[in-house]
Amino acid sequence: MTAMEKKPALSNYRKGKNEIRRERFYDNSRGSALLFEARSGCLRTRSYKARFCNEEEQCTCCGGTKETMEHVLIECGDIHPDIRVGTSLHEALGFRDNNGKLNTSAIEISKRRLEYWWQKSRDKGQK
Repeated sequence: MTAMEKKPALSNYRKGKNEIRRERFYDNSRGSALLFEARSGCLRTRSYKARFCNEEEQCTCCGGTKETMEHVLIECGDIHPDIRVGTSLHEALGFRDNNGKLNTSAIEISKRRLEYWWQKSRDKGQK
């Protein structure tokens, strides 16, 4: 068992990243940094932080369910822009399909959604 296989946070990364290669969709934006966190399983959602400290788990934006990476990226209806119906978590995280293709539209939407969520969570934290 490799060191990566022992880390549950890296399960999505293990499944989606089969080779070492530069990903050209990283552009030094806040959305890119947050997408990197999501891909590596350490996006600082309320559910993630609740594992380490006493934190509410309800979504900052909708308040209706647990704020998980999946919820932020593809489920929450109060985060904009809307994700296209049928977009998988794998696509939203920027992993390639079986043919080696990226869904660049889904990646850009993911980065914008993450930026929106991040700003909302910062705004609510300051009140």
